[in-house]
Amino acid sequence: MSDRRSAGILIIALFFLSLIITLIGDRDLFFYWRVKTSKAFRDSQIAEIIKTLNFYNKVLIDFYASDGKPFLLNKFPGSIMLRHHTFRDIGFLQAHNRVIVYDMAEVIPVNIEITGPTTATAIVLERWNYIYQKRQDRSLVSSIKGMGRGFKYYMLRVVDHWIIQDYEPVDVEEPPIKEFRF
Repeated sequence: MSDRRSAGILIIALFFLSLIITLIGDRDLFFYWRVKTSKAFRDSQIAEIIKTLNFYNKVLIDFYASDGKPFLLNKFPGSIMLRHHTFRDIGFLQAHNRVIVYDMAEVIPVNIEITGPTTATAIVLERWNYIYQKRQDRSLVSSIKGMGRGFKYYMLRVVDHWIIQDYEPVDVEEPPIKEFRF
């Protein structure tokens, strides 16, 4: 009886040892396990995702305002597809002798979920102001306009940071304005 019991304990110990080795050996699986078991770690990753979204939009603003100068291209936390889309849009504006100057008014996180070992989704409400200018002399072509729109971002964790793979517009309920804005 004691041999059967020792064998059972050994099997259970080997199972847990192999589980620990798998978690430690597979960085993504270990990351996901930490996200699911540690609220503090999950909150830190959500903060990193928000930081990535804000940086993405700052670089995007720079690309458009600089008329497509790719100074920050290697720092841009977007997929190759998003880079191509951005510069295609800038090329369209250039062909029409226009520059668009964006100003991010605010980003309001609505729902951020880490969906897998290397994936996450972030639904946010973005409020933008923008104006069109002529390329040659930067004279105004339009008055200042504003918009608020919900976006769902598909995030990918690459080694130790997040990038945006893709996004799509989504309907997001506008929160009530609590303070005076001018």
